[in-house]
Amino acid sequence: MHDAAPTLPDADGTPVGARRNVLRFLVPVLVAAALVGIAVVMVGPAPRAADSGFPRQPPPLALPSDTADDSALARAAADLANGDLDDARAGFTDVVADDQDGVAGQVGLVLSRWRATGPVSVERDLRQLVREYPESALVALHLGLVQALLDDQRASRQSLREAVELGREAADPTSLRMARLANDLLHPDAFSGDLPVLVAPAEVEGDLQAPVRRLLDAVRVGDVNRAAELVNQIGEVDGLARVAVVASRFDKDEPADTVVRLTEVALDPAEPKPVRDRARLMATLADLWGGGERAEACRELATSAGSRTDAATRRLARPIESELCD
Repeated sequence: MHDAAPTLPDADGTPVGARRNVLRFLVPVLVAAALVGIAVVMVGPAPRAADSGFPRQPPPLALPSDTADDSALARAAADLANGDLDDARAGFTDVVADDQDGVAGQVGLVLSRWRATGPVSVERDLRQLVREYPESALVALHLGLVQALLDDQRASRQSLREAVELGREAADPTSLRMARLANDLLHPDAFSGDLPVLVAPAEVEGDLQAPVRRLLDAVRVGDVNRAAELVNQIGEVDGLARVAVVASRFDKDEPADTVVRLTEVALDPAEPKPVRDRARLMATLADLWGGGERAEACRELATSAGSRTDAATRRLARPIESELCD
């Protein structure tokens, strides 16, 4: 998985420059770094005896979006991520005692038993939690992570896809975060997070600024269903609004569809040059987010950052090229 990506433009249209580790603005840094690592070890030795041959460390806990850094849940999750499983188990026990219906605390407590009861038992207990909380994307995500470490790839992908579907259906901040993390793990060769749409509301016609702003907000939080509704409401448009609408439809399962449609905009002589230039830049990014070759993308980015490109698009492309290609 790539480790760098561009940032979104500010709402007023001001381009944002390169930042350190900018890819990770789309997912919580500490959680994402650990979870992305899981994707690397999804293929491991086949199990021999009951719990032999499995990693000594469980997957980390992806925290709810409103978890305070100094909360008991966050401290227990940090112990879990650091491998201090006894401390983590004690912490999660207290969390569950205080909130018996808290799903994250229960998942963390199960994960903390990785060495005490064994990974197979952990997977079984998480299956039980799935039955108790069938609408929880958080539980489905962690079941998929554990199944990956147990080298049950088919079951893992099924659980991760369920996490994506459940999270997008619930559409609350925590569920959308779980859906995004699960989708990243299903596409380990792609960039993490959702494709940023590099069109600011201020760049489109006045009557389209409000709906485009709502569309971009939906894309930023990963609310795919809401974005689709807004696309239908906006309907057929041209100019940079057309670029925003096409880019907002990006799907990691079918990235080529968005690349083709953006390329069509880039080649459409009816569109002004600034629109065609922006569409070309977005087509390049869509290819990258779908797992495309970086070398080819860098050649395209060099063109987008060149002197013959529209000034606004050039200002967006230059920091992206610098971060990804230098």
